[in-house]
Amino acid sequence: MNCILYMHSGSKNHGCEALVRSTLKILRKPAAVLYSDRPEEDAEYGVDQIAEVRANGRKMWKYEPYHFLAAFAKRAFGNADLDCAKVFRNLLRDASGRLLAFSIGGDNYCYPFSSVILASLNRSLNRRGGKTVLWGCSIEPELLENPKILQDLNRYALITARESITYNALLKAGVSKNTKLYPDPAFA
Repeated sequence: MNCILYMHSGSKNHGCEALVRSTLKILRKPAAVLYSDRPEEDAEYGVDQIAEVRANGRKMWKYEPYHFLAAFAKRAFGNADLDCAKVFRNLLRDASGRLLAFSIGGDNYCYPFSSVILASLNRSLNRRGGKTVLWGCSIEPELLENPKILQDLNRYALITARESITYNALLKAGVSKNTKLYPDPAFA
């Protein structure tokens, strides 16, 4: 089974770098592919020596027409499929078949619109036959009152919460299938 890591913003954020390094040690997966916003940073800090690093896709120019359509769909309908089709083009193009995909941006659900992007990627990767893992997450309990977020979280094959507040909130919200309490992998 192919193993990929996604939602990595680059290794200049050394917490992100530590998460990649420790995750690969924990998984003992020498053939993992890391999809990154900034592959040049990953090369600068030697992450390309432990994983194959690929760019996510192409950032959208703020004033290009496609950006306006994607932003409108995200805000009006809570759908980031257009956004993800461009920004995560390489990830989505390469993802197919027997795939284990680790979302390693553990706190991404806490940022505005990130849950919409994560949901779009989760749906897309599952449709392509992949199994998704929300790895080392931290989620504000109030977010779990949103039915769309709960629906998305229940699509993951595995969720590892990195602290007890998130873990207990997930269980209370009914996201208990394959939900585990596991310390932040970045500190392994």
